[in-house]
Amino acid sequence: MAQLGIEAEIIRHDSVLTCDEADEKVAPLPGVRVKHLFVCNKRGDKRFLVLVHPECRVDLKGLAAKLDTGRLQMCSPERLHDSLGVKPGAVSVLSLINDGAHEVNLLVDEELWGEEAFLCHPLVNTATVVLAKMDLIEFLRATGHVVEVLRIPKTP
Repeated sequence: MAQLGIEAEIIRHDSVLTCDEADEKVAPLPGVRVKHLFVCNKRGDKRFLVLVHPECRVDLKGLAAKLDTGRLQMCSPERLHDSLGVKPGAVSVLSLINDGAHEVNLLVDEELWGEEAFLCHPLVNTATVVLAKMDLIEFLRATGHVVEVLRIPKTP
């Protein structure tokens, strides 16, 4: 990230697999925790990295209808590794650095996009990065990814 001119605070910690685990094991940091979901259609030819607040439960049926993709499901660990080069529990927006073919579409919930700083894993789940929104925008520009900000459908 330094090569992009992005200075981000990195905090090392024990392995965490979920946002709830991170709440338990990682001291509070300046920024909002982010739930990252890697989903795809049944054929796997349409892939999405969905970012929402941790407490949100994404309505995949509603999201599929909104995107006109057919049924969406969580991608397999193999597809996750092939697309973003990470294991389950380590997926984050920073994983897009491994998507040189730009096969993954980034979807960010409009409520989350209003935040000023985000907490995400730097390709491993044993560290957390505090990333200012402007630095995230620079990162996405450098990787050639476009963020689509929309109201992600949620289940109650």
